[in-house]
Amino acid sequence: MERCNRLRGNLKRWAVGENIAWGTSDRTSPGKIVRAWMRSPGHRRNILDRRFDELGLGIALGAPKRGADHASAAIYVNEFGQRRR
Repeated sequence: MERCNRLRGNLKRWAVGENIAWGTSDRTSPGKIVRAWMRSPGHRRNILDRRFDELGLGIALGAPKRGADHASAAIYVNEFGQRRR
């Protein structure tokens, strides 16, 4: 919630990035998700971008769509930000 309040009305003063991923079964571990992000040029760029000096990480259990193995799924989100001065 703090992030939303900080950005409200000041979006032009922030550089932001976001990575989202989800997996089931053996593809749901944090290590597997990070490896997948690091193999993706856009996700890797967000992770390694030195401009970003603020980070948020969220993990939710379950699958984002019906029919997936909901019990063994997880969704991961990285939020990156840098306040421009």
